[in-house]
Amino acid sequence: MEIAGGEKLQPANLHGAKPPPTEHDKLVSKTQTWVAQTFFGTMLKQMRESPFKSELFSGGRGGQAFGSLYDQNLAERMASGAGKKLVNSIVHRIESRAAAVRNQIAMKGVGKADAKGAVKP
Repeated sequence: MEIAGGEKLQPANLHGAKPPPTEHDKLVSKTQTWVAQTFFGTMLKQMRESPFKSELFSGGRGGQAFGSLYDQNLAERMASGAGKKLVNSIVHRIESRAAAVRNQIAMKGVGKADAKGAVKP
């Protein structure tokens, strides 16, 4: 199907379906999860186990039962909000290292010759 301006619509986009996530999107998602668990989850766990915590914010038996679930949800939100700069810098570093490795592999394949002088692909 074609719309004004010559753009073509894909059938999946006609019904508002999201396109499949790119490799970058998948990496960002995994990095957010890692940052949430590693940094914010650990911090919230230490805060909950602190000897200086107040009984006013303990939550009683419900707080004991569901405190870890609340911390996990809070850590995920913190990673997607306040931790966005950290996540983006980690993703950028991973992607740049992957590109460097791909370039090294490509450069090793170029210019190799066999015993007869023929260049191998």
